[in-house]
Amino acid sequence: MAKSKEEAAQVAPVEGLATQPSASLPAVGPGNMDLDSMYEEDAGAGLTGTGAGDFATPFLAILQKGSPQVSRANAKFIKGAEQGMIFNTITGELFPGDEGILLIPCGYSKVLVEWNSRDSGGGFVATHKENDEIVRTATRNERNQLVTTAGTIIVDTAYHFGLHIKNTGFPEYAVVSMYSTQLKKSRQWNTVMRAIMKKAPSGRIFNPPTYSHMYRLKTIGEAKDNYDWYGWSILSEGAVTDVEIYKMAREFSRLVEAGAVRVSAPPRDADEAADPESVPF
Repeated sequence: MAKSKEEAAQVAPVEGLATQPSASLPAVGPGNMDLDSMYEEDAGAGLTGTGAGDFATPFLAILQKGSPQVSRANAKFIKGAEQGMIFNTITGELFPGDEGILLIPCGYSKVLVEWNSRDSGGGFVATHKENDEIVRTATRNERNQLVTTAGTIIVDTAYHFGLHIKNTGFPEYAVVSMYSTQLKKSRQWNTVMRAIMKKAPSGRIFNPPTYSHMYRLKTIGEAKDNYDWYGWSILSEGAVTDVEIYKMAREFSRLVEAGAVRVSAPPRDADEAADPESVPF
């Protein structure tokens, strides 16, 4: 579906966050129709005793040259994994960075992620809010890192919750985390989403929900001084036109807002920043 003039005027290219023509959702092909009907009749059976907190939403992370998945010597090595690819932290699926992933943004959260220091072996500890005591009592070190009294490091991180539309056409809940050099792109993406406007038949001009539009997240090479890494490139792909997909995105958004979504441990990536010491894991 073509964008309205109002939408086209509001989604302007910015550094690391570009636009491209609207794309359609992939088609879902039919299987055995009799069996498919039975599947639909029994939809949800087997997990009726579970709630949103019983599932861990995976992260979609960028593999860097220091990521364990790309190292043959590491137990977490995945055949075919290369730096610049996008990695599902729970299923282990890989997606080419130049092709990217289709994501419908459903929620946003700014968190402070606590990590063990690199000297202590690294690794995720916990997430915190700005007013938590552990954050209030932390101090800055010589590299401007926020260090707790226990010696752990706290990293300012943006979580973008979304509905990942796979090439099969089926959706999957996911989270994209942005920190360090990618926080600027997170802010730009939020600004683009806030700038989209529509006009109702009544004449009212309004900002539609973030899950009304789709975005293509690709990876691009970045560098500063003697350091290089892969970061996000975000492209607008137009409005969601599938009613069922929209309903799923809306429901996920409500779960995120209610605090009912549990995420998996954040990805232990190689540092995305220009200074390889600025993130401790």
